[in-house]
Amino acid sequence: MWPCDGEAAAIDDGLRLARAMTLKAPAAGVDLGGGASIMIGHPDRDKTEDAVRAHGRFIATLGVASFRSTMWAVRKRI
Repeated sequence: MWPCDGEAAAIDDGLRLARAMTLKAPAAGVDLGGGASIMIGHPDRDKTEDAVRAHGRFIATLGVASFRSTMWAVRKRI
C-alpha cells in the first residue's frame, strides 16, 4: 500500500497512473488503452486476500479485456 494524503490524493494517483499507461501502451506496440484501479484503506486492517479478490471480481464484472494490477493507497493519518 502506498501512503496518500486522503481519498482525493489516491484518486489523483490512479488517474495519473492511468494516463501514463495510456501513453506507454502504444509506445510498446500494445493495442490497449490505459486504465487503473485503486483500493483505499489501512494496510493493517484492509489489505487482505479477501479484499483483493473482491476487487478483482468487481473489475471482472466490467466486461472489458484487461491486464490487471492493483495500486493500494492509504492515508498517512487514520
